Amino acid sequence: TGRIGEEVGIERLVPSDSRSFGPKGAEVLKTQTFNSSMKTDRSSFKEATMKRVTFAVLAALMTLPLAAQESPEEVVKRLAELGEGVHEVKAENGRLRSLKIVGQERISTVLGAEKGLMTAQKRASMKANAAFVEWMGSNVSSISTAGEETIVVLTGDDQGVTEQGKESETTRREIVTKAEGLVRGLSLVGKDQDPDSKLLTLVFSWSPERAALSDEARTANREPSRPIPSQPAVDGGSIPRKTVVSPDFDN
Repeated sequence: TGRIGEEVGIERLVPSDSRSFGPKGAEVLKTQTFNSSMKTDRSSFKEATMKRVTFAVLAALMTLPLAAQESPEEVVKRLAELGEGVHEVKAENGRLRSLKIVGQERISTVLGAEKGLMTAQKRASMKANAAFVEWMGSNVSSISTAGEETIVVLTGDDQGVTEQGKESETTRREIVTKAEGLVRGLSLVGKDQDPDSKLLTLVFSWSPERAALSDEARTANREPSRPIPSQPAVDGGSIPRKTVVSPDFDN
């Protein structure tokens, strides 16, 4: 019995020697070695596959074209296609930071192209002012000043129901009145004239900073600087295709 026990003990202590196991033990050892090798192969295959997939994805991303930012001229043309009204409203913490206003008018050449463009510009400017005031009256809950800054708070979803709507209507009239005063802070930043449709588009911009600059100019008894020509362009009595923007046009 002791002899058998010694042999068993030796077999357990030396598992790497197939001769200690006999034919059956050698077969078990071969199976274990094969399974271990298979696991290693599967792990290597999986790792290689992941690397190939990763490289393929990176290569595909590198071939995608980068999204090009619109130029100011492209923005003006896009806004012209959108039509009259207020566009590109930007707010921060419920306060209005900037917006674009579009005014448009058909160009009549009955009295000549130059006269028609000048008339169209005046009317387009008036339409832009009206669109700005109307939008402010419908989308703004309060207009106030803090130092030199004009604070415009946009209407939220938490407005309470006022008695018979009287308070709401009074507030709206007050906002419209104040908005009419803010019209002077509009800056003409873009202009597009289309000879095919005979449509003149003016793009104005408003922001608290632009409004402050306008107030500063008015206090100093001088006209705010116009970064783009105030008069439309005429080419030999005809209306050329022309898109102009101010140097400080902000997308």
